[in-house]
Amino acid sequence: MKNQKTWIAVILLGTVAVNTGAYLVVRSRRAAQALPPASSLTAQPTASAPAAQPPSAPAPANDANEGLARALRASGLAALEDRDYDKAVKEFTEALNLRRENNGDLVRLLDIATGLRSREQSRTAVAPGPREPSTSRAVPRTRAAKLSAARAQAREPQPTPDAAPEAAHGGLLLVTSTPPGLVVMVDGKAVDLTPARVQVSAGSHRVVLAQGERRLFEETVEVGEDAVRSLNRDLTGELTPAAPRSTPIATAPAPGAEP
Repeated sequence: MKNQKTWIAVILLGTVAVNTGAYLVVRSRRAAQALPPASSLTAQPTASAPAAQPPSAPAPANDANEGLARALRASGLAALEDRDYDKAVKEFTEALNLRRENNGDLVRLLDIATGLRSREQSRTAVAPGPREPSTSRAVPRTRAAKLSAARAQAREPQPTPDAAPEAAHGGLLLVTSTPPGLVVMVDGKAVDLTPARVQVSAGSHRVVLAQGERRLFEETVEVGEDAVRSLNRDLTGELTPAAPRSTPIATAPAPGAEP
């Protein structure tokens, strides 16, 4: 009887041990299936956080500088029309400093204004007046003295009378536009692109601003002798393409309808 109980206890302990071992094996297999293999862990890089984008430069400051540059350009063009070349040079220089890139026509306008200012300064230079004859000479009394004085006066350079007016000089035609780069035609001939400084003869001339074959502006101007005639036009509106016209669609009359 005692041996029978011992065998029963051994059998029970063996059964528990077998069940425990089986449970441990099953648990280890499930754990192995749940975890990815070590090779995959090393092969797949961890997802990194997206790099922060650098903040974009503030646009309002650039817009403000561009608007101020356009205003200074317009003021300089008005000064050119008024022949205030000092102001025109100042306005174009300041606009050029604000617009460091994409200078457009400012360099050309500054060059024109500087040239016209130099031309005006050279014209207004004070010329030396005519030399007045000296009145401190003693009046010759004898005939010999008079003859000697006449010979000395003949040897002296005599003041020449005022020369005849110079031949009629031409004038300057200054043509500017907004936007720049339009074709300037004078009397039917294309001469330059705006801004343009054109030497013309005195008189009336037909000026045309065109873009390709399209004429945007025409005007007859009068240019005086040795004068500057300015012509500035804003043709932004004319460059805007016109909206296409809608053509009505003709519909066929219904059968049996009276014409």
